[in-house]
Amino acid sequence: MNLFALSLFYIVVSVFSVEIKPKFCINCRYYIPNTDGLKPEYGKCSIFPFENSKYMVDGIIRETEYFTCSTARSCEKFCGKAAVRYKKKYVRKQNIAE
Repeated sequence: MNLFALSLFYIVVSVFSVEIKPKFCINCRYYIPNTDGLKPEYGKCSIFPFENSKYMVDGIIRETEYFTCSTARSCEKFCGKAAVRYKKKYVRKQNIAE
């Protein structure tokens, strides 16, 4: 019985001690890098477009504008601190035989 209890304790502890890695926007498939490439904190999230109000002023259609990742992560109705819309980037594995 002691061995069973010890084994069960070990399994429970190992399951709950798994290190949880944070979900960084820069590793998300929806991340759009900043155009100057220098400041990743100004990257944008392609899930959250917003209407460009400049169109209503001059009628010129511009490219779609998106909220920055920092805005999306700070607002719980978007992605939030828990990164509920986060999807890891697909990384293609190279074939070693090539």
